[in-house]
Amino acid sequence: MSKDHHDKFKQDLHDRVRHFQDGVKDINAKIKSQADHIDHDVTQHLEDVRQRVKENEAKVAAAQTEINVWVEEQNKATHEKVAEWKAKHNQEKLQHRADRAARYAEASADVALAALDQAEKAAMEAWLALRDAKPS
Repeated sequence: MSKDHHDKFKQDLHDRVRHFQDGVKDINAKIKSQADHIDHDVTQHLEDVRQRVKENEAKVAAAQTEINVWVEEQNKATHEKVAEWKAKHNQEKLQHRADRAARYAEASADVALAALDQAEKAAMEAWLALRDAKPS
């Protein structure tokens, strides 16, 4: 992963986490303030998160495949093999391994962020269920 690519990756990850944090802060502030339209706001936020989860299903599946490929390749590429590639200056194999590692890092971030979306969705669903369980 080149320095520019690494910097872009870190910035993208940071932006996505900040977006998640902002969404959670916003809905928590509305819940705490007992806003007049809190039910609508929570329901709308939940729908937004559900849509985001749905839109990312294919990306998450592809990311999980990348992770599985990395794990499989890591099991095959022992430390001895990597040392051998270095000693023989086998740049093609070393570069392939480095590229796979970069894709693995990106895929892991995608899966982690999808898990955040799932957690946010679960929290909104729990809040709505608890509200429904309260006596009127």
